[in-house]
Amino acid sequence: MTEPATTQMRGTFDVKVTAPADATSMCIYVDGVQTSELTNAYAIATKNSPVWQTVVSTTWFHPGWHTLRVVAVTDHGQMELSRRVQFAEGASADSLNGAWRFASADDLAVGAMQGEHPTVVDAAFRDEAWKQVLVPNSIDAVDSRWMRDQGLLGTYRRMFVVQATKDELYLHTESCFWSCRYFVNGKEVGNAQGGYLPRRMRITAAVHPGVNSLAVIVDSRASTMGVFNRLRYYYWNYSGLLQSISLEHMPKAAVTEFRAQGAANGDLTLYPFGANASGVSAQLHAEVEVLDEHGGTALKSTHVFTIPAGQSEMEPLQLHLDAPKLWDLEAPHRYTVRLTFSDGRTLEERTGFRDIRIQDGDLMLNGKPVLGLQGFDRHGDYPGLGKSQPDGLADREIKQLHDKGYRIFRPAHYPTTTAELDAADKYGMLVLEEINVTGLSGTELASPEVLAFAHGQLERLIARDRSHPSIFAWSVGNENRTDQPGSDVYVRDVIGYGKSLDATRPFTEVSAQLRHDICYAWMDFLAVNIYAGWYEPKFSDVVTELDELEKYAPHKPVVITEYGAEAVANRMGLGKGTEYYQALTVDQHNRLLKNRAHFIGKMYWTSTEFVVGPKWDGGNPNPVPPFHTKGLLTYYRQPKLGWRVMFSPIEMDAIGAISVSGALPKQHKVRIVLRNREDHAVQGRFLITAPDGATTSVEDMPFALAPKGEMELAFDLTFNKVSAKSGNYGMVRAVVDDDTEALPVPLQIEVK
Repeated sequence: MTEPATTQMRGTFDVKVTAPADATSMCIYVDGVQTSELTNAYAIATKNSPVWQTVVSTTWFHPGWHTLRVVAVTDHGQMELSRRVQFAEGASADSLNGAWRFASADDLAVGAMQGEHPTVVDAAFRDEAWKQVLVPNSIDAVDSRWMRDQGLLGTYRRMFVVQATKDELYLHTESCFWSCRYFVNGKEVGNAQGGYLPRRMRITAAVHPGVNSLAVIVDSRASTMGVFNRLRYYYWNYSGLLQSISLEHMPKAAVTEFRAQGAANGDLTLYPFGANASGVSAQLHAEVEVLDEHGGTALKSTHVFTIPAGQSEMEPLQLHLDAPKLWDLEAPHRYTVRLTFSDGRTLEERTGFRDIRIQDGDLMLNGKPVLGLQGFDRHGDYPGLGKSQPDGLADREIKQLHDKGYRIFRPAHYPTTTAELDAADKYGMLVLEEINVTGLSGTELASPEVLAFAHGQLERLIARDRSHPSIFAWSVGNENRTDQPGSDVYVRDVIGYGKSLDATRPFTEVSAQLRHDICYAWMDFLAVNIYAGWYEPKFSDVVTELDELEKYAPHKPVVITEYGAEAVANRMGLGKGTEYYQALTVDQHNRLLKNRAHFIGKMYWTSTEFVVGPKWDGGNPNPVPPFHTKGLLTYYRQPKLGWRVMFSPIEMDAIGAISVSGALPKQHKVRIVLRNREDHAVQGRFLITAPDGATTSVEDMPFALAPKGEMELAFDLTFNKVSAKSGNYGMVRAVVDDDTEALPVPLQIEVK
């Protein structure tokens, strides 16, 4: 076990193991609770070496000493190692994260999870033989037995203790995929559908002092998902209690949470949510305090909150802060809003002050046009965790992407976690957040089922995430058939509903229909997926499509929400499916779209690789299903050539094939121009590899370029013999550092 390297753990930490070459899988446990399973499936598919690494969060467990155990399965049996570690921080007192029991339908009697009162949820049901697993989890990632292409039906169970109390009790779950039913002591207390967004359920009447049972039936089977089963084509639909679950104690009437949204002029709107079990309207007095980044008080006042009976969003509260520091990409200033109630309860929310609007064909942030940002799309999929990413992992990965230079992204194709949005707020990145309505026909989009689902998802999404200044717009779907009748009904209706919930942000629907889309009239800006050089024949097609879109839907800013190319890590060659071709795609888009007017930017699809399904090919001539390999980072988070090329300050001009004929040996002079695109000096090294049968006069030499400067690299290739075999090429690299280089120039041979 190479990581963790210490016994003292806080927050998210890596677990990394060096394993024998014949290891096929590895299970991670904390105190006997299985947190994840790693397999060699990716290594086999891509013909790379396996990396046995995942993460664990201390916030999933109680503070104190724990046993971290790893069990590896090899061709010669099991191997095991363990280590005692101390968690300096852990789960909050109301958390229900940690050890649960889980069983799939295969483990149970037929019908045990069916009907109004399933036997499997009874308080006295015996579950001792079930596997003990961590919650939160993507159950498919905990144990590969449960990784089913057509989904899974299963049940989670645990016990919890409640002391005698006059409080109201609520069950709060952040994400359960796809369809979920919740039972306390055998009584159904609520349900949810669609995943990714929270639910709060009052469970007071179902709970008694002492030990109580909690059961959750999860169902992600294709038959249950109905029309939304189409999502399986786009990404692996991880099942389970994907994020945290907790037990909340509240007074009879309480403000349960609130959101805060600041404008550049200093206006601050609070959106409180209340729960009131008294049956009549109630009033609560609270002190409202706005704190700056240093903890200083920027505003303090007292207000009375009126809470209607039941659970509902309350009347917004309007405040004003004089001359706030604005949130923007270079200086993402944030403020904390704190509510302190007369009974001592406190609630806090972070936000920023900024303005987003569409003006004169541009997206404006605080009155300045947003132009040419480089971005990415991101699926929440991590080895051993699936979509159950802990907060520390989200922060780590968003920071890495920000530090690289990315400034805009889309968490595709579903709502992300609040931790990922917190990271975007903190580091200064714009986010286009989306509801999970993807790939549907016009008829399906216009159906009452889909319209109701979209309304519900959008309402819950905006209610949860409107505090985040990083969110510049909402998307009502991805790659739906918005060229078909019925799609206009959907886009007009859902965007209209969205604007009634949040009039401060633009709305769009991510389209792959381009000039055939019939719904642009209801979108504030165009978000389009264009795979020039991949699904489209030429890289220059991206310019043609954008030029035509300007005529088809004039006066609207445009962002490319997807472009890219599949690339299997370390696959040799120059054609599709190789690292070189992916890097060429990156470089060509950088060159072709530079300084384009009214162009918000482009988001590379995707930042990291992820799991799709057993039939995925993605246009790759030699695919590696079930893995989607358009990512700039591998599934193991290793950088590919495209990652290094994306923000290179230098570029080299391509050269034609080198013609070799006549008697050997023969010498050929190679000349390549290196150019600095930036206003600062750049230095690095040329690394030259000759084709088979040739030698080069120089293999490694330094270079230094003045701001906006250029130079010529000249060297000799001497051909002693000529190989006409496929794939015989050399390469010239201009490397700035380990993480940055120009698109290499191939030295291709033409034998005559």
